[in-house]
Amino acid sequence: MNGLSLRISNVRANENVKKNSEIRMDLFQVPSAYLNTENAYLGQLNASETIEGQVKVLKEYTSFVVGLEDSLKIHVQTLANLFMEAPLKHAVRNTIARSLSNLTACRDIVVISIANSIKARIEQDSSVASEPTRRNMTICNIGSCFENFKVGCEAVRLSLQQLFQFLNKSVMVYLERMNDQVSPSDKSELCLFIHSAIRIVISCFQQFPDQLKASYEGEKNVEKLVLICWDLLENPEIPMDTKTNCGILIAMNANLEKRFLRLAQRVFDEDSSAKQMCLVNGIICTIENEHFTGPDWKGIEILHQAASALKEISEENSVEVSIVLGTTRGFFQMTKRLLSLKLDGYKTSERKELVDILAINLRYSLSHLDHYVDSIRHISRDLLKCTIQLGTRLDDTLNGIIYDYIRNGAININTKCVLIGAISSILRAKEVLRAIPDVPEFLLRSLTRNDHSNTNLHINNCYESLMMSYSYEENKQDWFNRWINPILTEITNGHEGASRDGGEAYEAYAITPTDVDEAAIDGGNGGNDVRETLHDLIRKAIRAYPEIAIHMIDSKIGVSFGLILSSLGIARKNGLFDTVHSTETMWKNLLPYSDIRQAMISADDSTRMAALYLITECHKSTEIFTKQDLECILFFLETNINVQAASLRQKITSCMKSALNRLRSGFLSIIKKSDIDGKSHYYYEFVKRLHEFCIDNQFIGANYSRRAISFQILLQLLQISSYIFYDDENTSMWNERQVRILLSALNDSYESNKHYSLKVLSFCPKQFIEQFNSELNFEVTRSLMISPRPNDSLSAAYYLEYLCFINSTIDAPRLEIEPDSCSVSAKVYHCFLWCEEILMQGLRLASHSLLRASRENPMFGALICIRHLLSKLDFKELSQDECWRTSIIRLIGTCDSIAKVVSVVTNNSSPEGTFLEDFVETANANECADVEMDEASDSEACEDVTDSAPSTTHDATNAASKTETTPQMILLCSWRTIKEISLILGDIASRSPITETASNVPQDTCAGLLSCQQILSIGNQFIELLSETKHRGAFEQAYIGFSKICLRLWGSPHAELHQLPMRWIKELLNAISAGVTNSTSVPEIASNSITEINVDKLCVTRRSAGIPFIIQALITSELQVSSTKGLQFCMKTLLELCRSNGTGSQTRTHSLNILRSLFRSTDLGETVGEFISEGIMCAINGYEAESWSERNSSTLLFSALMVRVFGVQRSRDSENLNIRNKMTGRIFFLRYPLLYDYFVLELEKASKIIMQGSRSKKLHPLLLLLSRLYPSALEGSESNLKLSRFVPLVSICSGCAELQTRYLAAKIISIIVSPDLMFDRICLLLESLNRSNNRNINPNSLHGALLQILYLVKTKNPGLIAAATSSGQLNNWIELYTAISNYLFEVKPNFIIYSTILDILLEILARCRHIIIAEDDQFIDDLSNIVDYLLNLANHRKFYGDPLVFQKIVLLKTFMYLYSDDEAATRSAQCFLLRINPEGETKQSPEYIEAMLNTALLVLDIDHIGKHCEEYDITPVEVFYFRNICELKPDRLRWLKAELVRSQQFHCCLRRLIASDDGHCTQPYTIQVKAYLVLSHSGAAVSNVLLDGKGIREAIQTIYKEATNQPYQLRSAMFRCLKRLLQNESKGSSEFTLNVDFLPTLSAAYQSKSTRLTAVECLHIVGRKIFDGKSVNQYISFSFALLNLLSDDDSSIRSKAALVVSQLHQAVEKVKQKSLVATYAQSAYLRLLTKTMIAHKFALNQIVAVIVVIWILKEQERDDDSVNTDEVTDLKVFDKNEVNIYGELELVRAYCIAELQHLQLNNADYSLDSNTDKIQKIRPTHAAAIYPEAIGI
Repeated sequence: MNGLSLRISNVRANENVKKNSEIRMDLFQVPSAYLNTENAYLGQLNASETIEGQVKVLKEYTSFVVGLEDSLKIHVQTLANLFMEAPLKHAVRNTIARSLSNLTACRDIVVISIANSIKARIEQDSSVASEPTRRNMTICNIGSCFENFKVGCEAVRLSLQQLFQFLNKSVMVYLERMNDQVSPSDKSELCLFIHSAIRIVISCFQQFPDQLKASYEGEKNVEKLVLICWDLLENPEIPMDTKTNCGILIAMNANLEKRFLRLAQRVFDEDSSAKQMCLVNGIICTIENEHFTGPDWKGIEILHQAASALKEISEENSVEVSIVLGTTRGFFQMTKRLLSLKLDGYKTSERKELVDILAINLRYSLSHLDHYVDSIRHISRDLLKCTIQLGTRLDDTLNGIIYDYIRNGAININTKCVLIGAISSILRAKEVLRAIPDVPEFLLRSLTRNDHSNTNLHINNCYESLMMSYSYEENKQDWFNRWINPILTEITNGHEGASRDGGEAYEAYAITPTDVDEAAIDGGNGGNDVRETLHDLIRKAIRAYPEIAIHMIDSKIGVSFGLILSSLGIARKNGLFDTVHSTETMWKNLLPYSDIRQAMISADDSTRMAALYLITECHKSTEIFTKQDLECILFFLETNINVQAASLRQKITSCMKSALNRLRSGFLSIIKKSDIDGKSHYYYEFVKRLHEFCIDNQFIGANYSRRAISFQILLQLLQISSYIFYDDENTSMWNERQVRILLSALNDSYESNKHYSLKVLSFCPKQFIEQFNSELNFEVTRSLMISPRPNDSLSAAYYLEYLCFINSTIDAPRLEIEPDSCSVSAKVYHCFLWCEEILMQGLRLASHSLLRASRENPMFGALICIRHLLSKLDFKELSQDECWRTSIIRLIGTCDSIAKVVSVVTNNSSPEGTFLEDFVETANANECADVEMDEASDSEACEDVTDSAPSTTHDATNAASKTETTPQMILLCSWRTIKEISLILGDIASRSPITETASNVPQDTCAGLLSCQQILSIGNQFIELLSETKHRGAFEQAYIGFSKICLRLWGSPHAELHQLPMRWIKELLNAISAGVTNSTSVPEIASNSITEINVDKLCVTRRSAGIPFIIQALITSELQVSSTKGLQFCMKTLLELCRSNGTGSQTRTHSLNILRSLFRSTDLGETVGEFISEGIMCAINGYEAESWSERNSSTLLFSALMVRVFGVQRSRDSENLNIRNKMTGRIFFLRYPLLYDYFVLELEKASKIIMQGSRSKKLHPLLLLLSRLYPSALEGSESNLKLSRFVPLVSICSGCAELQTRYLAAKIISIIVSPDLMFDRICLLLESLNRSNNRNINPNSLHGALLQILYLVKTKNPGLIAAATSSGQLNNWIELYTAISNYLFEVKPNFIIYSTILDILLEILARCRHIIIAEDDQFIDDLSNIVDYLLNLANHRKFYGDPLVFQKIVLLKTFMYLYSDDEAATRSAQCFLLRINPEGETKQSPEYIEAMLNTALLVLDIDHIGKHCEEYDITPVEVFYFRNICELKPDRLRWLKAELVRSQQFHCCLRRLIASDDGHCTQPYTIQVKAYLVLSHSGAAVSNVLLDGKGIREAIQTIYKEATNQPYQLRSAMFRCLKRLLQNESKGSSEFTLNVDFLPTLSAAYQSKSTRLTAVECLHIVGRKIFDGKSVNQYISFSFALLNLLSDDDSSIRSKAALVVSQLHQAVEKVKQKSLVATYAQSAYLRLLTKTMIAHKFALNQIVAVIVVIWILKEQERDDDSVNTDEVTDLKVFDKNEVNIYGELELVRAYCIAELQHLQLNNADYSLDSNTDKIQKIRPTHAAAIYPEAIGI
């Protein structure tokens, strides 16, 4: 059977799918008719609340039935009836099926019972009134009996007559319903039903052929079904897959009637292509083996005719994708059928038919290998493989044809790869190489640098299949030479060599690590695709045959060292070196350790990681590390532990985890062998050094990567140290300094690092911890707890955890009132009460003055500490202690009181806009009230407030608060307090044991912590919080706590609590639907225990604030207990509220916002899938709402639904979305069929509105969704809901008034229209445009039609354009170009339309300029007329939108200039670009000048424009046009570039553009920027324009001063010009004397990336000159800038700066130095600096002074970034956004100190101490030259 033909499974058509939703596992409802029987099990089954419970009941029922004798038949019949009633794929149905199958002792009874159930169901549904859906469900249930259910299949056999009668009647009912006026989606559903019915008949033919043959004469229903199938083949509304099944059924019936040959002859005489194709496929799938016997071999003849018929059908219908797909399947099935036959007898006879079949197959498969439809392309490849396999059974003729195709140079490389892969899979590589010896080299040469069409992937797969099919064991060296040598050669001499900076080869005796790929550093990835492909092939080969790694080293071909390391690492992992030992200098006697260390500091990430992987990973986990291995690991960590990329952090930690595990296993192995060699000593040393290193990395200023990796390694190390050290030895690893560092890490800004630090401290010896009790105690913790800084509060929580759980040497804090003794966690309880005291002080203070409390005790700090403590305790243990029970209950009340105090801010309609004056007045009023109280109460209140925050008078306090406390601090105090309250209450409610009956159980024996009433009280607090809070941060955190309590309630065994969430849902829906009196209202609920939701306090703005979060928490938590009742109720109610016209705008707004929240929720996922259709309709309908809030909520809901349907956008470019963010129309409308009717209806309405000249508000969202759909290869196969139905409607809508909507409509047309029909569509559009010239047509419609043409042209790949096309009136590109050109003169003046016409012309030129130029002699003249016409219109300035065409006009003029036939002598005078703003001529518009500057930039920087287009503000479309139009004239382009560089006239124009009048430039800002950018590309231009008679030193200073005051874009462009001046000056051989003090400013972290890149380029330019000179100030400025850039936040800048160091090293040492990792490059540079200065005879004091000044300047930089931490300011309350989070100033300091120590060590007679005064005298002089403020440091 043809499995590919049966595309629709029975499950998809089943009602249980609930139309496009996932199969829902709802509870099975037992039909009421069965419940009346005296069967207790059925009652239990119906009463079960879970599916698991129902399954359990069924299993018990089955066990009961097995033991019966008398009533067995009755109960088996009951099970059979339930089986037929249960939905498909349901757990209940599956359980019943297994039970019935297991009743083997009474198999006949089971079969008869199921047959009776089938007959009864058929009889029940055979009535005329039976709905199609019900009939289909019955058919699908019967069809499931064929699926691994033998007794069911036997039952169907007994019911065949009734079944065929029912199927016949059902199909007739479906067809009658289709003939009625039903919607397209309903027709599609009926087609699915018909498909299911036909599929069941086919299954019966397959399963019961003998019975059908015996009873065929009396079976009229089969005959009727076959006749219906003939009619279905003629029905255009039936999908192709169903028709194919009809063809199969007809052919099966012909086999049954013994008239197969007559049917075949009739089929081959058919005229209709679609009908004939289906019948031919049926014949191919059902032809019997009896026809493939001699002497006639009728089967071969039939298949030959079938192949010819399929070939003709495909040629006649090449545009119809569904037919082409069907013919491809037919060819494939036919070839597989032939492969399954034994053709021995046929081979000896005349075999012309089979040869013809092979020839047809081969031509067809080759012609469709590059088809644009994926499925056709993939099946064609399989067809090719089967064809080759079949051909090899005959002779080698077919193989010779394949080889000729491969040799043909005109064949696409992807096609060749498929051919090679196909033939090698059949014949093996040796046969292929015998025919085509140079296949490996050819494939590798064909690798492309920019792999946009996956060519490299095809080559990779093809090369791998060839390589692996070639025998390795026969001759290993030959295999290496044949397959690996070509790859290595290509890497060294080909693409790899071109992309690398002269990468040195790896030789057997001299290993030098290769340089980093410069192309990658520059931002280009041209060579990456090729390199990755070649390296991947090497890796695949080594995984198969590890010995290859040895051969690579022994080969004489130079290979990059990174590749050698990665290859050896893979080979080692595969066990190649298990028996080889390393020496002191050589790793495994192959590589020097020095070279491995050098690789560990390479600038290439992969090389460094390969070096670490080689050392750490091995085949045996017990392999012993050598001392050199461990030294290499430490060296790697020292230079790489601060990596920025998260992927590298993960790789390093993974490798270190493997290394430490291996360290432990190896140590145990050493101990077992008694450590004869003393290897344990260097293991001890390594562990101590690594321990110290990891702790030292927690220094102040260390970046996140260093701290995080160090902690992770340290934790792993401490866990294994117990295996290596005894307790006393373990103590020796620690010291006081390390403990102090770890304690300071508790204040880390990352919570994960605080957590790591606590874990590490738990390993620390107690004697060290005790020494720091004076530095970290409860007083310090209290100061942090009451700090307004959030990070301080979190640190206080971890301090408290440390003091409670780790530091056992410190006593609990003192309390005002001595507490009762506590038996559970006494110290923690003491600390809990201490925190509670501080919290109550803050509450009393806040009650008097929230202004003071937000500064002096903001309460959230104490709450965080309490929550952190409680999270470490077991609430079951706490429930056993009365102290804890009382405290927890008291805490709940306190939280409620605090929430009410701060709610004045968070419940405010605008909490972010809080005025301090409001709180000051409130505080004064409160104080006045306090004064009126009696003296005792007054004194107590004042004393309480004074205790928490001492102050002299209230007035002074208020004044201080006014000046010091900001509104942001009050808001921070309020919302973070609400956050912590929510989290605490959530934790308590979710973790606390519940008291069963608190009133009856004695207190001392109470098993719970909270009662049901207290849980209910907490829930009410949450409802109130979420419904009234307006601050997003507050209600988002309240949602987390509320979710916890909801989960607890849904799963609670207490009925009172279990019912509560559903009551909350209904209560809230009642509240938002207040005033609705129709059926959409939710039944009112009255309950004293539920807080009544105040409708007036619900927030309509802020997306309904916390209301959606209430519903989301209730619904998502319900799913976790396997229930969806709340979801179903909520979604249906909300959708009904949105649809109802009787609801108010506010109600609909709330409903839309809640729906948005539910659709966005990742926890709900596909559970909301069945509601998406209605949700989309509600969202789109909301666009027409009168209320703005409702329209806004509708747009937000629509956006959420787009994400739910298509996923989160994976690319930044919204125009070119990732394929994963799209969907085929077939899949989309099969999931959501209701939307097809809705879209058609709404588009019809929108098209009528647009034709009337009005605007449709729903149109844009409709088109936005349609733009995500694209045609499927199976469109029309499974369903007739085709996208092509929308084309005429969307085409009309493209004439709407909204510009972006017109673009969207045109984009949709280009997506839906088949590439084969592109020119036909364009022809229709051009005809409509020509007809519109005689009528007064809306210009929007004209523009829309032109946009459609533009987007249709864009669909053609520039590289695949053919000269001729298959259109009627417009049969080639020239006619299209001519028609569009002529239309420009015919349309009324409108620059928006002109702009689109020019876009079309440019798109055509970009694709086939060579064709047009060759065929059209007047081409240049026509372009000139267009340009002159448009410029004249623009000069009149009567029409709007002329700036739109200027850039395109300039591109066309450039094109005309490059392609003109004038001599070179006259070119310069004619080049318009040289006269951008000529003096004395008509002044050009700013837009035209900017367009000319853009084009000048394109010409000057054509090689790197892809990287710089964003900086130049040039669109990628302009770059595309320029590159594709001008690439045929490279010589003229180079001449034009040279002319722009040297033309004096052009330079004068640029001078006028940047000239200023009284300090103000006369040109717009963008023109200034681009003028400077153009200047920066020419040294001559910079000299002519910017020097202006000044000296170069003065000019540089002038430009620098001017640039520093400009916006960043202009500043960056001016700095580029400054760089060009430096370049001009450095070209001379004289001494370099320029002042480079500006370099530190350019390299500063706050500068833009382009400016910092300019700084790197400046360093490249002046580095050599400065190091040849003797200016100390130059050394300082250069060094400071370079060190800044080596620690820059951007990795590409660091890499480029490291190249500067390598460049200097090569210049100074005269030895080539590959680029280093930036961290190591810093210390390498300082060493190079001192060596150079020593070589230049500088005094040692001067050298030391230079190092000290650099150090001081870096320290000054850090001090400038810091703020006084002693004073609480607004800046310190909120985290400061650091400019550079990677750089580590402490590291530079350490490098400077190390270099000073090195100087002193190498100069024995020199002492720093004795020369301090001399250095101090030198230092200020040079420091002041860079930073004057540094003098006082």
